[in-house]
Amino acid sequence: MPLPNNSKKAVDALLSILRLVLNAFERLLKASSMPQRDYSFSLNSTEKQNSTTSPSLVGVQLVDSDSHGEEYAPMDFKLECINVIEESNDGKYRKLIKPEKVLIHRIGPKLNCNSKECDYCESTNAKANSEHNFGLHVSKWFQSHPKIGLTGGSTPYHFVIGYSKTFQCLPLKDCGVHARRWNTKALAIAVQGDFNHEHPTAYQKYAVDLLSASLCRFIGAVDVWGHTELPEATKDPMKRCPGAYMYMNNRRIAVRQLWDENKCREIPYILEEYNIAID
Repeated sequence: MPLPNNSKKAVDALLSILRLVLNAFERLLKASSMPQRDYSFSLNSTEKQNSTTSPSLVGVQLVDSDSHGEEYAPMDFKLECINVIEESNDGKYRKLIKPEKVLIHRIGPKLNCNSKECDYCESTNAKANSEHNFGLHVSKWFQSHPKIGLTGGSTPYHFVIGYSKTFQCLPLKDCGVHARRWNTKALAIAVQGDFNHEHPTAYQKYAVDLLSASLCRFIGAVDVWGHTELPEATKDPMKRCPGAYMYMNNRRIAVRQLWDENKCREIPYILEEYNIAID
């Protein structure tokens, strides 16, 4: 006996709900089978190569060898932060009283903008000088996209590292909106690229290591993390930031080495050398 139309619709609706529940349960099972984060790390430890590991898995770190992107020699580059603080000002000063950590993020590599929403990205200046002004471009994008960017129109990052230049967008005493509960406790560095799928350039590795070491001297501790290595740093449980190809364990080892090499230098001289602004 065929079901009445109303009953058939009810059954179809129930089946749809069951499918959604089963799909959600399957995703949870997959997530629970992933390697868990280890929040303790030894800066002097060695990392074992695992060429079969997917770079998108939480907590997995790959060896940063010759086959994993460009290497760098410190003498090949010079870190000098381009100050775009005034141009990046969102008018929402939030004092960062005592930063405790340095957080590494990824951004881009390109910013997808709707011309009706983002006047800066469609401007002649942004199109002609996208690399030179990438730090300012990032700040303006978040200011022009308060909902998509999830910052309420605020500038999120203290520093933005492009493919060959580094920009300071917020002073060290300003609080960026970049990692939820960690906003008031961390200085933020965003690196151009998606390191779930690509390697940072040699310059980017150099800049991340040296800038992080300098900021650690400023905060008084070697405490460097990838964005999603920290709990409650994002609402998206599947987000991997900056991505496994940033090799955060290697970054921490390099930062510790740079810290040891420069521990006798006065902090004001370090900040001045790299053009880092506190206020």
